[in-house]
Amino acid sequence: MTGIEMCMKIKNDFDLCHIPVILLTAFASVEQNIEGLKRGADDYVSKPFNAQLLFTRTHNLLRNRIILQKKFSSEADFDTQ
Repeated sequence: MTGIEMCMKIKNDFDLCHIPVILLTAFASVEQNIEGLKRGADDYVSKPFNAQLLFTRTHNLLRNRIILQKKFSSEADFDTQ
């Protein structure tokens, strides 16, 4: 299974789709980057990569998920329509 295939499985499963996915890959073309993002990846990092950059991107994704979780868990009456 490729990373993009796994990403699609995660993002199409309601129980898992909230998990951020960062594709770490040797495929560095713009087209491949766009393809990964279209398939649901939250970010796309090409090798070789800077570890601090990957850490910072991961931190931001997780921080944003926590902020959203706090916001929506505190709203008693949330209407999706």
